[in-house]
Amino acid sequence: MNVKNARAKGDTPVDIVALGKAGAQLKKNWGPAHERRLFAKSVRHLLNILQTGDHRLTGLLWLAAPQGEPADDAQRALFASLVERLRLAIGAPDLPVCAMPVHTRATEARSSYTQNPGLKNYVRASPPRKTSPTLADFGMALARALPSAAKDSPWAATREVRWLWKGDMYEAWMSRPADAEDTHWIVVFPHLTGEGINGFEIPAFGQTAFEKRGVQTIFIRSRLSNWFQDDEVFAMGAALREALPDGARITTYGASMGGYGALLLSDLIRAERVVAIAPQFTLDPATVPFERRWRVSRERIGRFHHDLRDHMSPPAAKFVFYDSLDKDRHHIALMQPDDTFRPLRFPGASHQILRFLQETGCLGDFLTALTDPDAGFDDLHTKARAARDRSPIYWLSVFRHFKGHNPACAAAALRHCVDIEGPKPKYTRRFAKLPPEWRTSPAVPQEVT
Repeated sequence: MNVKNARAKGDTPVDIVALGKAGAQLKKNWGPAHERRLFAKSVRHLLNILQTGDHRLTGLLWLAAPQGEPADDAQRALFASLVERLRLAIGAPDLPVCAMPVHTRATEARSSYTQNPGLKNYVRASPPRKTSPTLADFGMALARALPSAAKDSPWAATREVRWLWKGDMYEAWMSRPADAEDTHWIVVFPHLTGEGINGFEIPAFGQTAFEKRGVQTIFIRSRLSNWFQDDEVFAMGAALREALPDGARITTYGASMGGYGALLLSDLIRAERVVAIAPQFTLDPATVPFERRWRVSRERIGRFHHDLRDHMSPPAAKFVFYDSLDKDRHHIALMQPDDTFRPLRFPGASHQILRFLQETGCLGDFLTALTDPDAGFDDLHTKARAARDRSPIYWLSVFRHFKGHNPACAAAALRHCVDIEGPKPKYTRRFAKLPPEWRTSPAVPQEVT
């Protein structure tokens, strides 16, 4: 697999995976116009190596030969774009990167496009001081430079990554601290992405938060927002189950479409716990004629092929967060909840439960409970409901609730939303469109329960 070992006395061994080819130029060979050539080949090669589980990805070394290539802002932007695309393609948005010139001629090193490219977790370093350095010499220089590049990264050299699945519709990989001894794993499912966005080209849902907390995680990405209506999802789920260690305590987690996925694969993965944020039962109009959201996805998917009730784990504890005044409540009812369901109702939070938790100062508490397999969410539920007065999302929901039958209370709720959030156009414009008698009403905002 073209893995070369670099060892030097007194240093930690480093394995080098050589990507690209000698003499390749940034714009000519690595630019977006050549995405399917050298870039795609390099990504496939690296992921094949990471699937073996024998190597730990610690950083990217870019050897820059400045002669013949410009060092202007356009070239620097092209280099920064390449690094970010590569990071996302391999599921490592915070991967430390080190750039080195291939020789020590100062004038060319200073004028390199690798100077100040505006990248995070990035450092430029001097090459080995040898007349004819080998790739192993560059590898050891990289190992010594990485701590500077990784100082702000949750990754650094302390995180292990192993790719588990790369198919037409899904990608999945393990990410864990190298010294982890915990038996708890969280399997994170992707939420909806905007139409025209390739889900393989964005970070996994919650990736930064989980990696900063040192959580053992399996991240899943979906190329399209198809609500997992295919057979590949079960083949992937079987691969994940096989990769998880015996005795692992597993939590499946996701929001909206991801919440549906967390429930759908909970039995196959043998989850002990499911945390589903505002999940759907289906988007099939024959079953949910009230559902008008996600029109493009609904029309593309058509009839749902999987009945959620056939795939949910019977014994798993299912913590389901939703707004009991929103249409999400109808989806929960269709799941025919039994005594394994732990419904957490947040009236007025709308479909944006996680943003509501952030606005009420409870998102950190949520993540703490999520990463503890023995924790529940009752205290979080009480705290968030008590603090909802500070949430613009909540008061916007109150406005919608009252605007049809109590204009004065609706206007008061929207006014309160503007007071909390500040003069954001999306709120101030809406308030300005209200009839004058609504805007000047002395009514105080009322809450919903």
